[in-house]
Amino acid sequence: FHLIVLTLFFLTALLIVFKAPTSELWLLAVITSEYSMIFAGLTSLLLLTNFYAGSFSLVGTILGLIALVLFLLPIINAYFIGQKLPSDLEKAFQQMKHVTIKNDQKLINRPFNIFKLLQTIPKVSFRTLTYVTYDDATLTLDFYGSVVTGKRPCVIVTHGGSWTSGNNKQLPELNSHLAQAGYHCAAINYRLAPRWKCPAPIEDTTAALTYLRQHANELNIDQNNFVLLGRSAGGQIAVLTAYTLH
Repeated sequence: FHLIVLTLFFLTALLIVFKAPTSELWLLAVITSEYSMIFAGLTSLLLLTNFYAGSFSLVGTILGLIALVLFLLPIINAYFIGQKLPSDLEKAFQQMKHVTIKNDQKLINRPFNIFKLLQTIPKVSFRTLTYVTYDDATLTLDFYGSVVTGKRPCVIVTHGGSWTSGNNKQLPELNSHLAQAGYHCAAINYRLAPRWKCPAPIEDTTAALTYLRQHANELNIDQNNFVLLGRSAGGQIAVLTAYTLH
């Protein structure tokens, strides 16, 4: 049994370094890399129980050790990227040194800490607001207000889902994190394919920006500081929106 499970873990770990051949395996690859610490822990536990149970298998142990190393790669890579990230950010954003964000030095100076992987992010409450109504659709956004008072920058978050699925409830931890750091965060829903075709999502993101500008005083938004942030398909939507704004 242990040999079978270790073999499956080994095959799963290969998705961290090799391109997934199918969309289903791609989803597994995303889960594996994002939760690699959990997979590494399970692999270690399996190796230890295998050893203490006296059911030692050379093949299983080798496969398990290789899988363990592969599962740890994302964490190791994140550590080395984190070492140079402060200097890279300082170089790239010299013009923003005057901007003050709560805990900014703490966030920049320690971009990666392995213990943070075990921590939870305090939740920030949000309001659901309707930002645009069409003849065939009504779209909402979840507005996470900054914990820092006064006029604050606003991040507009567009979710992923291959343009055909998903909603603004994806990864709410990031929204709370941004609010804790001093940003307003507006996680939007947008019209999905195949019912609606491009440029519908871009039009929706622009409509969200217009709505937030119109309600800037009410929401304490600094109208000179908007950020478009997207994941996967949402990233493409954010970029197209930025390039087509007038």
